[in-house]
Formats: sequence, structure tokens, C-alpha cells
Amino acid sequence: MSGKLPVDQSERPRILVISDEMAWPLVSGMRRRLGHTLSALTQVGDVHWVACPRSGVAAAPCVPSDLPISTTVVPAPDNNANRRMLNWLSGRRPWTLCGGDWGAAGAALADLHDNDFDLEWTAGFDSWLAARKAGVRSKKSILDLADIESAKLRSRLRAGVDKGPKGWLRRVMGFEDLRRWRALEQQAAQNIDAISVCSAEESLAMPGPTFVTTNSYADPGPTGEPRSATRLLFVGSLNYPPNLGGLEFFVREVFGALHQSDGSLTFRIVGRGLDPDHWLRHEPGVQVAEDVDDIGPEVAKATVAVVPLLWGGGTRLKIIEAFAFSTPVVSTTAGAEGLLAVHGESIVIADTATELLAACRRLLSDPAERLRLGSAGRMHYLQHFEAREVERALVARVEALLYDKP
Repeated sequence: MSGKLPVDQSERPRILVISDEMAWPLVSGMRRRLGHTLSALTQVGDVHWVACPRSGVAAAPCVPSDLPISTTVVPAPDNNANRRMLNWLSGRRPWTLCGGDWGAAGAALADLHDNDFDLEWTAGFDSWLAARKAGVRSKKSILDLADIESAKLRSRLRAGVDKGPKGWLRRVMGFEDLRRWRALEQQAAQNIDAISVCSAEESLAMPGPTFVTTNSYADPGPTGEPRSATRLLFVGSLNYPPNLGGLEFFVREVFGALHQSDGSLTFRIVGRGLDPDHWLRHEPGVQVAEDVDDIGPEVAKATVAVVPLLWGGGTRLKIIEAFAFSTPVVSTTAGAEGLLAVHGESIVIADTATELLAACRRLLSDPAERLRLGSAGRMHYLQHFEAREVERALVARVEALLYDKP
């Protein structure tokens, strides 16, 4: 539990960052958020980063040479499904927090017990709980949440995506997890100085003192990439249920009709985690690209970026990324939450299969409208999501907390 006194301004603050994810290379939204956060915190104080990757791989972090960050990597690998279910049935934690084996990582954090940090920044609830169990001490503490899990779970339950006997069990577990998440969020709100969330909407959904740290993207500038006229694009982790469910819906209900009308049209899905035998891999016109280290050229070449999510939480870095590259975006309402983007100005919002089909056809056939929409998206990105501006705002917010500035 953090203290209440301000940090001594005569010395450079000592900052501890704990995450269950690596940051570099910046190949996912979570990594980009963490990487930009670490970059901002180095402008505030001396940063020690403890990374506890769920992959179970203790690879050396690829920290950029210009960032003075000391690091410790101790994996917290996922348990198997049986162990996770046992943990869920016998404990009080939500399902997603029952999977990690934090034994070795917890021991590494306990070794920091005698270190008095000025600020503890934990990325996610599993990191925060591990720090509490290990007795990590700090004068101030911030919990960063890329998603409000209770809000995301409510979105899933409202969407009614869980059907059949297995779906019934998931819904029963979902309602119990919703209760557990709310209790955990309330616990955090009472034992932390501030909670960082990614949008104003999520700030309203979270109890306790919150502030907004928007997701961000480094300005790519002009790319010179020739843009295709017949390529739809989706970028995202394919083992993340909202992404996979949205993709399956879009390919089944929308892209099939588009490809039937124009056989040259492709739907490029860029992301890791799709099962080797998943039916999406075999659909006409669908291309799955998994080993893409630099996603920028993929976004720059795309005709239209589509974000057909039916439920979820947080804000979509995939849309921010498309905005940065002036790539026009078609998204569902759920996909565009928290981005302050207005339908018809910087984005096209379409929720049903009929609406998505019409929106994609209109943009694919109208180069002038694609150019206008892409330019408006680019301006929206520069106003709200450019990485340097977001980092500056975060630095000011953290310093205000450390030094008790109003």
C-alpha cells in the first residue's frame, strides 16, 4: 500500500514498473502501450522494469538504446486449463487471473522488499496482485489498465455471443467473474493512489481516482508505400476472443459477398495466435499473415482497415494505427469506443452485416471518399494519439502525483 507524502524533489525518483508482457518489439497494442509508458517514465525518474512474460520465455528485453531502463525478466507462464479451473473453483479471482504461475516472479519481486521506490507502476491486475503479495513498497502507486475487465465482460454478456451448452457454462462463469472483477476493482480503488485507463468512458466505469492515458502511436510520417485498391485489412491478436469473434462474423457475413462480386479483392488478416486448422485460413480471398514484425507497411498499403468487433473493452490501437497512416476505417460501434471519432467525419461506423457490406462497397468504389476519410483520420490522430504528445501528458500527470501538485 502506498504512502501519502509527496516525493522529495531534490532527488531523481526511483520508479518500479511491473508487467506481464514484454514491450519491444512493438508488435501489439499492449506492447505499444507499455513501451510508450516506459519511455515516458524515464523522463520522470530512474526506471527499474520487472517483466514477467506469460509466454514463459525469459528472453532479454529489446530495450531501445536511448532509454535508460534497468530490467529483470522472470517468466510467469500460463498454467494448463485444468490447473486454471482448479484455481478458479477454489479461489476468488476471475478466470483470466487464474492462469499465471507467479511463483518465480513473486520471489523476484519479494527480493525488492527492502527497496523503497518512489513510484510503483503496475501494468494490469495480475502484476498489481503479485506486487501486493510480495510486499513491494512505494511512496506512490499507479495501476494501469488497458481494459476495464468488468466493462469488457458486461459487453460480452450483452452481446450474447456465448451460445449452446458450452456457451451456457461460459455465461454462468461470466456472471460470477463479473462479481469478482467488481470486488477486485473496488479493492484496488481503495488501496492505490491512481488508476490509469485508456479513455474517458473507461474512467467512468472504474471506481476510485482515475486519469486517462490514451493509447498512442509514433508518427510514421510519409511512407511512400503504394496503396492497393483491392485490399481490406485487419490487424490484431487472433487468440483474443473479441478479435476472433469479430473476424469470423465479418468473413462469414460480409467478406464472402464482397469477394463474390470482385474476385480480385483480398482480406488480409495480420496477427498471431490463429489455430493452424482454423477455417478462416481456407476462405477464398482471405490471407493470414502471422510473422509480421513491422505492421506499418501493411497498414500503409491497405485500401480500407476494418474493425468488426462485436464486443470488447479499451480502445483499439488498430484504429489509431490506421488513422496515423491515413488509411480509411470501417468499424462497429464496439470497435471504435473511446476514440472520440465521429461517424462520417473521420471514420465510418457500421454495426450490422448489411451496414458493413454497404460501407465497404462504397469506400472500395470511391477513391475520393477514401482520401477524404483517410486525411480526416490522420488529423484526428495528430490531435489525440500522437505518441510524443501522449507521453508529455503522462509525464505531467505522474509528476503531479509524485509531488502532490494540483
